[in-house]
Amino acid sequence: MKALFLENPTAAAAIIAAIAAIVAPTIAAHITERGKTNRKALELLFYEKIAVYKEFLHFSGKFFNNPLDIESLNSLRSTMDRALLLSTPKTYLAINSFISLLFEIQPPSYSCEQMEKISAAHSAVIHALRAELSEYNVYKRRLHRLKLWIAENK
Repeated sequence: MKALFLENPTAAAAIIAAIAAIVAPTIAAHITERGKTNRKALELLFYEKIAVYKEFLHFSGKFFNNPLDIESLNSLRSTMDRALLLSTPKTYLAINSFISLLFEIQPPSYSCEQMEKISAAHSAVIHALRAELSEYNVYKRRLHRLKLWIAENK
């Protein structure tokens, strides 16, 4: 077999090309399928983040309005844990700062200083959430443009 390749390099190239023609479609299909799976997983994560962040903002507002309510506290802790698990480091810090301030509140009277700090922390959380969620939209638009470019250049 070795002598065949040395004596006839054209035959060797033809054999290699035939093997590549057989294997290439399988590899291409695998790569495409992996890409689809990754995109779908990213999309599911994005929608889960939206749901958890929306729930977190709802329960943090509910807790702020009635910090003595045990049900509000339990709901907030549950959604807080999920929000922290799904968040990026920057969003994690914003949520953590906001929660720390919420738990420092001494009901029933809030000082103006406490209200200002909580309001600023709440704004920081919303800004961090918007930035994190918009990163996905930027990725999605880039991916769409790449697909269009590939389709045009086939």
